[in-house]
Amino acid sequence: MGNLIWLSLGAIICLSSSKLSLGNLKSPGPGFLPFVTGVLMMVLAIVQFFQSTQNALQATKKQKTMAGKKANLKVFLTITALIGYAVGMEYLGFFLSTLLFIWFLLRIIEPHGRLVVLISSITIALSSYIIFELWFQLQLPRGFILLF
Repeated sequence: MGNLIWLSLGAIICLSSSKLSLGNLKSPGPGFLPFVTGVLMMVLAIVQFFQSTQNALQATKKQKTMAGKKANLKVFLTITALIGYAVGMEYLGFFLSTLLFIWFLLRIIEPHGRLVVLISSITIALSSYIIFELWFQLQLPRGFILLF
């Protein structure tokens, strides 16, 4: 899809620059450089298209199947986590459930280092709380843990 965009953009540049004087190699006109740039963009887009097609054909069916199963598992776990987030918000409160949800996404779904996960989870949960509770003055669920 990206190759088609680059190919189209190169064609538009070529058509637009052809309206200007192209000149020749010894005496190039104002449209010469944009025209050559458009042609190069189209050539590179076509080369990239064939390379990506060839790479896709060389991938084995087993790799595609395993990648598909792993992607399906991630989607299932993310949906389950979203449901758990919505249900858990009533019991754990907004801040703690958001913290756990972000931790789950960054540690299990797309694994990152412990420090990155810890800092990101706290930062996102705290900034969300500040924005919604303090700035927008919305009443967020406190949960039964924070009621005491």
